[in-house]
Amino acid sequence: MWADHREQAGSTPARGVGKPVAVPPVRSHDAAKRPAAVVLALLLALALLAAGCEEVDQAAVPVGRPDDPISITSSPASTPEPTVRALSIVPPEAPVTVPQASRIYFTSGGDLWQMPREGPPAPVVTGRDILAFGPSPDGEQVAVIFASQPEMNGNSTVAIMAADGSVVLELPDPAPAESQAPVGAIAWSPTGSAVAVARQDGSLTLVDIGGTVQILAPPQPESLPDDLSWSPDGTMLAYRDPSLPGQASSLYVVSAATGERTQLVAGETDGAVLDLIWLPGRKAIAYVRSSPASIDGGGDVFVVPTTGGPSQLLVSAGRFAPVAGVVNLAAAPDGRTLAMSVYIPGTDHPLFHGLWLLDMSTMDLTQVPTERGEAVTDLWWADSRLFVRAVDESRLVRAGIYTGTEPFALYEVDPATLQVRERHRGP
Repeated sequence: MWADHREQAGSTPARGVGKPVAVPPVRSHDAAKRPAAVVLALLLALALLAAGCEEVDQAAVPVGRPDDPISITSSPASTPEPTVRALSIVPPEAPVTVPQASRIYFTSGGDLWQMPREGPPAPVVTGRDILAFGPSPDGEQVAVIFASQPEMNGNSTVAIMAADGSVVLELPDPAPAESQAPVGAIAWSPTGSAVAVARQDGSLTLVDIGGTVQILAPPQPESLPDDLSWSPDGTMLAYRDPSLPGQASSLYVVSAATGERTQLVAGETDGAVLDLIWLPGRKAIAYVRSSPASIDGGGDVFVVPTTGGPSQLLVSAGRFAPVAGVVNLAAAPDGRTLAMSVYIPGTDHPLFHGLWLLDMSTMDLTQVPTERGEAVTDLWWADSRLFVRAVDESRLVRAGIYTGTEPFALYEVDPATLQVRERHRGP
């Protein structure tokens, strides 16, 4: 199930489990935080128990096929012309202060790892079947759902893990009678005050630090919510449903206070929602929508007001090549930059076309240098830096997907200078 999950700091990340000098050691879990962690873990367990859980398109202006991809050591690519005028339907608001993640969490094969802002990566969970995970806002802890094990009487389990791999708390998840479906996704709110839980029966559940358990969406047929994305202020939750390849996935938002659910974008067979991200500082969500003119798994980027209304084209995939598709999105914590990966068709597998940064104020696109023979599959932001996973392109099966078997590298990108440095290679 990992193949259709995104790995993003602060939300349910996973994309492809089986599917990620002297340095300071990884920071251990602060003992002073343990009471709060245990409370949050208990609340998460309660959640699991209670869960029933136009603008006119622009002319295609090819930027050239990357027959000679930019080397990590080469100078940055020139900046192309802006793709659209400044957003008129989602003007920026006063910035929302959210914790800066101190690290990212990623899968490596079937294991869960973390990499701090500085220092080497380290394993958090190894040798266990992970269903879903969601980092805390500051990145110091991660909630993990494990698949059933014989020693747990066949039940799945939920655990709160510290970044150093120590277990803060682990409890059985005895799937309540209302829902026998396993947990498919979890997401910690940016304020740290609530955890959202999605199950494979279509249910969504929320629990806050006051102990209130709320069913945001009851079980429903043919529903599979995923790509959970919290609003920066923690008042709303966005997700797409059903999150299955080839399905007409729609975009929904639900109020964390009232449970009122609204469909912002209706999915269609040739216009499904493929990826989404809340835009910090704006009451808007950016999303990728498939198109007959884009590759499988990619499309154009649109933005829609969270209060409802028509979507506006943000970036046309035709800007990059006659047939292309934006696949992955990741917004910087300050809301000023949107990172995106672009793919084009290939003979036997999709070809990576480039990694781009969109300035949300000027609408300028800037290409990030990438290494020859590698394809970007995952994007994260941590402490104002962009982190990317790049896999061996010759082994790529589907655009933007790390399956857990490909060799990969993790890079850190400085968005201000476009300097790129390699941080890790695996497995």
